[in-house]
Amino acid sequence: MLRIIFISLCLTVASLSAAAQSQTLATFAEVRKLSDGIMASVGAGNYEGAWKQMKPYAVVPAAEFDAFSAQFNSQLPNILQRYGSSSGSEFVREERAGESLVRLVYLAKHERSAMRWFFVFYRGPKGWALSDFKFDGNLIGLFPGQG
Repeated sequence: MLRIIFISLCLTVASLSAAAQSQTLATFAEVRKLSDGIMASVGAGNYEGAWKQMKPYAVVPAAEFDAFSAQFNSQLPNILQRYGSSSGSEFVREERAGESLVRLVYLAKHERSAMRWFFVFYRGPKGWALSDFKFDGNLIGLFPGQG
């Protein structure tokens, strides 16, 4: 009996955690405000602040998001060694695929080079959610025809 109660409690906590993480944004203006804010935190070197801003709107389960954050923190010294300290951010472009999918592209500026950041937002029945985000050092890929 205790096992059934424990499993039910775990499932309830997991569903509440998932529900808390599935917030949406009503308008595209809110999407831009959120992504601009995330990148302002990244540009200031405040990655924990960026993750806190992202997490409520990300469709990634909380446990996966937390694992990503821990992995990023373990790699941060290598990033700083290669790129240097954060020195700002810059919006590059908006790309749409239909009416319900948008990708926002940014530069995270550092002392020696920049990194490109992508945010993909999907508009579902309840509003916009962060479907995916990525970053890398492939700056050539920002130019047309260079992938």
